[in-house]
Amino acid sequence: MQVDSLGEEAVKIHFFVKKNELNNNIVKNIFFILNVKYFTNLIFFLLKIIIITRRMSNCFRLKSISFIFHKLLISIF
Repeated sequence: MQVDSLGEEAVKIHFFVKKNELNNNIVKNIFFILNVKYFTNLIFFLLKIIIITRRMSNCFRLKSISFIFHKLLISIF
């Protein structure tokens, strides 16, 4: 009787640990997806800045800023 109850407890603990590992993996995957989404949004934001500053070609300072962003994006990839 004592051995059976210990076995049941061991099985319960095993499944509890497996369930927590699964939950941790799900949370890690969600954070990874959010980080990828944030990174892609950041890249698109930088690309928008480059496009806007390229259109404003009258101002030399804006052209140099867009050139810096352009070089930054090239260095990222």
